[in-house]
Amino acid sequence: MSISLGSLGIRINRKKLLSQVVELAENRRYWQAVADSTTEAHDAKLVRSQVYQTLAEADNQELLELACQLLTLNEIGRRANETFERIQEYRAKTAA
Repeated sequence: MSISLGSLGIRINRKKLLSQVVELAENRRYWQAVADSTTEAHDAKLVRSQVYQTLAEADNQELLELACQLLTLNEIGRRANETFERIQEYRAKTAA
C-alpha cells in the first residue's frame, strides 16, 4: 500500500519547497567549504543561483527526496560537530 501526501490532504507549495532545498544545498556546500578550508571562495549567491537553475525543472517528488537527503546530511554534520566539540572540551579539561 502506498500512501501519498495528496491522499492525506497535504498540498505542496512548490515555491517554498524549491526555496528550502536550495537553502539546504547551499548550507551543505558552505560546510563542505569550511571542512576544505576554502570558505573564502564560497559565494553563497552564486551557489544558490546554480542550484536553483539545476533544480528549476525538478518535480515535487525529486525535490522532496533531495530535501530528505540534505536534511539527513546536515543533521549528520551537526551531530559530528557536536561530538568533536565535546571531545575538544574533554581534552582541554584533562590537559588543565
